Amino acid sequence: MSRESVLSVLRPGELTSERPFRTLREHGAASEGLAVPIRTPGGQVLGRMQLYSSLNADAARAYRLQRAAVAHELAGRATAIERSPAAQLIRKAVAYAAASLPVDHLSTQAPPSLQRYLNMRGRSTGRGLEPKWLTREWLTHSDAWLAGAEDRNALIEAAVELDREACQAREDILGENAPSATTFYGVVRRMDPTAAEIEGGDQTLLVPLDDLIATVKGRGIPDP
Repeated sequence: MSRESVLSVLRPGELTSERPFRTLREHGAASEGLAVPIRTPGGQVLGRMQLYSSLNADAARAYRLQRAAVAHELAGRATAIERSPAAQLIRKAVAYAAASLPVDHLSTQAPPSLQRYLNMRGRSTGRGLEPKWLTREWLTHSDAWLAGAEDRNALIEAAVELDREACQAREDILGENAPSATTFYGVVRRMDPTAAEIEGGDQTLLVPLDDLIATVKGRGIPDP
């Protein structure tokens, strides 16, 4: 996830800025994240973006609730996950996807999913239509770095592994106090042996296939 996504948990409904996240870092309540270089197709470096384990959202929530020790422990597990080979594989995929984008993110040469994302988020975000900022948010979604990837199966396995590691960390640290699942409505667009892509709204979620099947069975619906 992005820094802005983490801050939206720390300060819901407020415009994000650098200072609150710096405060989290100073108190050990956020991981360092993964630096992803942003380059042109020719290799010129334009900047960088940071990717963060989803455990940072849990750490931010704990910090907001004045549970500093829990936030620190969650951030520590997030750091370990970000250093894993699976996370490094995702980082490389995001960097490759960023380098494949046209210089003008609003051009018709941009991926259709990016065009849809810019159109939808540009209408709703308080920051207005800022293509560079929104494009970096889009790059954190699996439909940005998974579509057309040659090592697609490896990336799916890596994403599923990261999800399971994060879930295990929540169970170990939060136990019964782990946050409940959020509701997401969408359509299953594709299924692989280990995961399914669910498209809805302005994003696509990558869900472990076992979790999807368990949910379907729980609702009394025939197996997908």
